[in-house]
Amino acid sequence: ILANSLIKPLQDKQAVESWCVGVIVRVSSIFAMALVDPDFLLTWLDALRDDGCSDGGDARLEAGTKLWDVSADAELACFLVEHSALPLLLGQLVEPDQGSARLHEICVGTLANLVAAVPNACTTLTRWADAPSVFVSLLLGSSDAGTLTELLRLLSTVLSQLPMRADGGDGDS
Repeated sequence: ILANSLIKPLQDKQAVESWCVGVIVRVSSIFAMALVDPDFLLTWLDALRDDGCSDGGDARLEAGTKLWDVSADAELACFLVEHSALPLLLGQLVEPDQGSARLHEICVGTLANLVAAVPNACTTLTRWADAPSVFVSLLLGSSDAGTLTELLRLLSTVLSQLPMRADGGDGDS
């Protein structure tokens, strides 16, 4: 009876595929740091930093997308924060007219992942003097749905991590 109860659900192709994907996701997250060479992360950071790309920015977009993907893992996010990813990503957003909407979406999404995964990243971000003006400029100046979605995700993550005062004060009294 036990064998039938285990085998019967696996006879459904969709259930098998779903189970396999679930196992792969769990295993890959367990071994993420072991599977990603830190040198690759540093190479991707350098590629994102490179303003003089001869390929029209495709290398920057590819590197940024890879960084965005790995920034969801807490260990890899810590590594990125330790290696100056925050100032690099913020620097890409200082002039919203520069760069593509896709690059802005990638940078803001990566920032949101880093802030969610690394507690001191939120503190660093909120202490950056230009952050409010950069984010308001993106919020009001961008018409790209992806960038705006990621910006709202970033802002909600930052706001959820700010300390709340019971008296409603701002802490400056």
